[in-house]
This record gives sequence, C-alpha cells and structure tokens, in this order.
Amino acid sequence: MRMGAGMGGGLLGAILGGRSRNSGGGGSGLMRMGGAAVLTALAARAYKAWQAQQAEAVSSGRAAPSQMPEPPQPTAQTVAADDHPFGLAVVRAMIAAAKADGSIDGVERERIFAEVEKLELDHEEKGFVFQALEGQSDPMAIAKLATNDSQKAELYLASRLVATPDTAAERAWLDALAHSLNMPAGLRQSLDTQAQEAAAAVAAAQGTQA
Repeated sequence: MRMGAGMGGGLLGAILGGRSRNSGGGGSGLMRMGGAAVLTALAARAYKAWQAQQAEAVSSGRAAPSQMPEPPQPTAQTVAADDHPFGLAVVRAMIAAAKADGSIDGVERERIFAEVEKLELDHEEKGFVFQALEGQSDPMAIAKLATNDSQKAELYLASRLVATPDTAAERAWLDALAHSLNMPAGLRQSLDTQAQEAAAAVAAAQGTQA
C-alpha cells in the first residue's frame, strides 16, 4: 500500500465527509489536511496530557504508581497485526466506526469509491477497503489489528473522529472498541478531548475562511 505518511488524507476525509455531527464537519477537514501525521500528533498530545494527570495523582497520593502504555510513535509506515500496512487498518477502523449507527449511505460510498480510485492501491488493497464497506462493524476485529500501544491509540482516535457519542449505537461501539483495546479510562478520555478540540478548531477555521 502506498499511502505514505499522508495516509490517503482524501480517503480519510471522504469517510468523514458525510459525518456532519462531528463539530460541523471539522473531522473531515482535519484528515484531509494531515492524514496519519494528524493522528500521530493528536495521540501523542493525548498521551502527554494523561501522563501528566497520572503523575500528579501519584505525587498527591491519590493513586499508586502503575505501568504506563508506551507513548505513541509514528505508525504510518508500520505493519498491523494482519501483516498489512497500518494505514489500511486505520481506514478499516474509520469505515467500521462510520457504520456504527447503521450503515454508510450511497453518497458516502460514492465519495469513498472516488477517493480509492485516486490512490495507487493494488487490487488486494482496494478489495480490503471495499470489504470493509460491505462487512460487519465489529469493534473487536478492529482492536485485533493493533500490535502496540501506539497503534491502539491511533485506531481509537481515528474511530472517535468518525463516531461521536451522541447516539446510543455510536457510544456503545466506542465503548466496545475501548474495552477490546484494553485502554485505560484516563487515556481514552484524553483521546476524546483531543478529537473534540481538533475537530472544533478545524470547523472554526473553515467557518472563518467561508
């Protein structure tokens, strides 16, 4: 797969394109501008914020020292647990999250198909994207694609940019994904905050430019 560091920002933006609930479409603009680099940066920022909170809790005696997950590292060129590029795992996670509240509509499908055709993907890689569109929205299967803490954080964050907890179905899906990833509650909350703030910032910038 040749998505590179940009990880098909247009494709990821297309997946988010119809998700108007995400702070006025801010998530779509976010992914179009940065792709994988955005996910890595936001995940690292979320980790640092959570690490600071944990350190403060330990120093104040409110919590005992515990083993921390590894801080996020760039994952665009790494391999997922299924031996395919991790960028493909992120795409699959976002599609699954988009389907959490039902299904992807015809307009969203056409937008995704158009972006897939722009990428230099081979037949197998295109097949994985199309299978994700037709397959079940299984958070456990998505979680199994992660090989380390960095990938876990980015899979959750990418999914969170798509599925917002404003419906019971999306909230349940994100809960199931976080559980399957064995993600600490504090780190999940920090990732949620980063997703909300980033999407809102992009939406505000787009509104200013309009």
